Amino acid sequence: MIHRAAILLVAMLCVYSCASPRPAGSSPPPDFSLNLTVLGGQDATPAWYAIGADNTLHISRSLRTNSSPVPPAARVLSRGEVVGVWQRSAALETTDGAVRIASDAAALPATPSIPYAGILLSSTGNGATRSYAFVPPPKGDAEAWGACLRLAQHLEIISQGRDPSLP
Repeated sequence: MIHRAAILLVAMLCVYSCASPRPAGSSPPPDFSLNLTVLGGQDATPAWYAIGADNTLHISRSLRTNSSPVPPAARVLSRGEVVGVWQRSAALETTDGAVRIASDAAALPATPSIPYAGILLSSTGNGATRSYAFVPPPKGDAEAWGACLRLAQHLEIISQGRDPSLP
């Protein structure tokens, strides 16, 4: 009887582990890159943060459009800083507020004068790109929106070479 219960428990755990999302590993893939585009909205100022596979952080503090050039480089991030950004972005991709979209560029406004509210997150790793849109409350998930704003704030802090763990 105990033997059957143990087999059943192991089988249930196997099914559960296959069905649940995989947790992020301890380090980003070698080709990790990220685009975080803040279009505006509740407590959000337009900005565009991009990290290339070479660990260079690029920042533009204006609205990104389809015709925007890559923003200027702010600084090269340490491996630890890239790992921190990667962990935060991986966590965002699994939240209930993340809406998968075809590409972040497809969701950009055509001109800077169009009022948009939202945040676009696009990350690349292991040769695959994933893009998500986040909408501010009340239409969007407040927790996911807050996490996106914290990621933008984190990127802003590390762009200045400051430690994001300090106040």
